[in-house]
This record gives sequence, C-alpha cells and structure tokens, in this order.
Amino acid sequence: MALQPVRVLVWDENPDHASKEIYPHSLNGTIAEALNKLGEGSIEADTANLDQEHQGITAEKLKDYDVLLWWGHAKHGQVTDEVAEIVRNAVHTDGLGFIPLHSGHYSKTFKAVLNDTGHLKGGWREIDGFEPE
Repeated sequence: MALQPVRVLVWDENPDHASKEIYPHSLNGTIAEALNKLGEGSIEADTANLDQEHQGITAEKLKDYDVLLWWGHAKHGQVTDEVAEIVRNAVHTDGLGFIPLHSGHYSKTFKAVLNDTGHLKGGWREIDGFEPE
C-alpha cells in the first residue's frame, strides 16, 4: 500500500516587502514549490494568503490538508478573529498540524491555537561576533 502524500497549505500575508524579483510567487509560493520539489511526491503543498477571499482560510478548505504552515510578520492585526477561530478549531478538533513561521508567534492564529500571548518572554539576544561552534 502506497503512503498518501502529506497535504500542506502554506499561508502568508502576501507581504509587500518581499521582493517579487526574489520571491516571484510570494513567500508562500517559494515555500510550497520547495516542499513539492524536495518532497518528491511525499508532500503536496498549496498556497493561500491574506488578500484572498476569506483570507484564504475556510473550515471546509482546511479539511483538505494535514498541515498548515502560517507565515506572519507585519499584518497580524488584519487577520480576522473568525479566521483565527477556524484555524484553532481545525487544530483542536480535526487534528490539523500547525507550524507558525517567521513572526508567526504573534499571529492571531498562533495565539488562538495555544491560548497564549505569543510573547517571547525575554525575546532573543544579539551577540557581537559569532558564537563558537
């Protein structure tokens, strides 16, 4: 029996700052293309974004996927509470995998899934020079 491919939806906020010269299909398209190529048939990745109808997310749509990769950065406030709740329900009730990318820890979806603030509690530290390996 052949294994079914992992179905992945890669969402982004269609960021204005992502150069179309470097990311001609936006960040989500670049990630999905890499997953499809490197997965060699074991991953089927599609894309969605903030500017699509329903912000690219509906409960019915998420039923078609195993994992949601959520790339967020500067438009967290534009995501509706309804979308965050749809994602939370899909994760908690339907078993959807959820992987926040980049600054996704501050996204409404991440906060809804974990029922937490997403705050890094101390953040990160920057060091002059490189740490020894």
